[in-house]
Amino acid sequence: MLLTKQIKIENSEAQVVAFLFQDSDASIRKRALELVYVLVNETNVKPLTKELIDYLEVSDEEFKGDLTAKICSIVEK
Repeated sequence: MLLTKQIKIENSEAQVVAFLFQDSDASIRKRALELVYVLVNETNVKPLTKELIDYLEVSDEEFKGDLTAKICSIVEK
């Protein structure tokens, strides 16, 4: 049961991230990126990193640098 709750939380985090990255306000997207960085741990690193990489493909050019830097930092954690 605990594992099921953990999986649901991870899925919820990924959904929230995907939703926040679609916001037209660049400051919200940057804060969402900071939130993801803080939320990442060894149990959710794969799904959250996948969400970030997926978003990298469709993100604004101005956001790609920050996004790429955070992905690299997450991988190094």
